[in-house]
Amino acid sequence: MMRIFNKLPAAPRGSWFGEPKKVPKEDVGVQPLVYATYQAYLRRTPEYLGQSINAARKEGYSLGVKLVRGAYHPHELVAHPSTSATADASLASPTTSTSLSISPDPFPPVWQKKADTDARYNACVKTLVAAVRDDTQVRAPGQAPTIGVLFGTHNWTSAGLIVDELIKQGLATARGTEGGVVEVGDAVAERVTMGQLYGMTAALTSHLVDRIRPSSPFVIKYIPYGRLSEVMPYLGRRAIENKSVLGNGAAEEERRRAAAEIWVRIFG
Repeated sequence: MMRIFNKLPAAPRGSWFGEPKKVPKEDVGVQPLVYATYQAYLRRTPEYLGQSINAARKEGYSLGVKLVRGAYHPHELVAHPSTSATADASLASPTTSTSLSISPDPFPPVWQKKADTDARYNACVKTLVAAVRDDTQVRAPGQAPTIGVLFGTHNWTSAGLIVDELIKQGLATARGTEGGVVEVGDAVAERVTMGQLYGMTAALTSHLVDRIRPSSPFVIKYIPYGRLSEVMPYLGRRAIENKSVLGNGAAEEERRRAAAEIWVRIFG
């Protein structure tokens, strides 16, 4: 899909009379239309991400990356023969069985410990920020980006790392003391976005909005839509995926913030 719909405009060629052809206006500054989800809990993801970056550069299309941790961890462990006996089956679908695993490897396709997933997510963050840096250095202003990244995370540590890497790679400018305001220019804002699910970690989203000063929307909330029967399974998976960030009183804080927002909207 990306090879078709994210195809970059061909470089302008000179005419017989030596004058370069103009790039059509609609081809200038086009961002990736199609994005693929890269799940950090999969063992293959770091290598696959590197391959994807190289393939996009070689074949002349813009790579769209949505980086997340992953939401099917219990299902993968229950489904794989090597971990089915020790996995918590209550977190997976009742119909999941070892017969569903298609992995020929002796280990499941996912990392078994959350710390391993966190480490790979953060490693992918560094890889992607470096790719964005390379793109801003070789693409002239107005040229279509060859990469676009949506960092989907509800994790404070990873969110902080993303901002720190942008500063470290010279893609953002820190103002004042550590942890203070960070300015993000056009070249980065059209390539990078950070997002959280609407209704989760509002405190993190507010923190990022207050800290980052972009030239265009940089921090977003995304909202699933559809029939209730379609949306609830998705939200259920997100709740399981993010149970670690909703513990230690975080869920209670989310409810308090939601109640306060409702109060303000009703009573002013």
